[in-house]
Amino acid sequence: MKVDNSIQALVSLVDDPDESIFTQVKQELIKYGVAAIPYLEKSWADDLFGKIHQTRIEKLIKDINFEETKRQLIKWVDSPEKDLLDGEIIISKFKSPDLKTKNIYTYFDELKRDIWLEINNNQTAFEKIKIINRILFDHHGFKGNKSDYSAPINSYIHNVIDRKKGNPLSLSLVYSILAQALEVPVY
Repeated sequence: MKVDNSIQALVSLVDDPDESIFTQVKQELIKYGVAAIPYLEKSWADDLFGKIHQTRIEKLIKDINFEETKRQLIKWVDSPEKDLLDGEIIISKFKSPDLKTKNIYTYFDELKRDIWLEINNNQTAFEKIKIINRILFDHHGFKGNKSDYSAPINSYIHNVIDRKKGNPLSLSLVYSILAQALEVPVY
C-alpha cells in the first residue's frame, strides 16, 4: 500500500514545470521499474494534466521498459546457459512489453518436434541440415522478407514466427535455436 501511494504521488508530480523536480521524479519512478507502469498508463489514460504530462509519461514508460530490457539482458549475458530464444524474447519484449511468451515457446517446441521426428543418430550432419531446411522452409514456410529488408518487424522473434518472414539475422537465429536444441552442431 505504501509503495502504491508513493508511486501515485510521484506520477502526480510528472507535470511539474520545474525541470529539476521532474528529473528527481523521473529517477524515482525508474527505480520502481515496471511496477510504476500501470500507474503511469492510468494517469496517461485519465489525461487530467494535459499534453506535457502525457508526453512525459510516454517517455517515462519507454525509459522504464529500456531499463528493464537492459537489466534482463545483463542477467542473460551473465547466465551460464545464454539460451538464444530467451535472449530473443527479451529483445522482443522491449518492443512489445505485454508479449505472451508461452506461444513462442510452444511454437518452437512444435518446430523442434517436427524436425526431431525425422532425424536420427545414423545421419550425417549434412543430412540433418537438409531435414532442418525442409521442415523450416518448405513445411513451415519460413522465408526472407526481400521487399522490406530492414523493417524492425523482421527482427522481433514473435513477428518472425507469426509472419514466417524475417531478415537473414532473425532467420539464422531461428535456425540456430532449433539446431542447438536438437544437438545439431550449428552455431
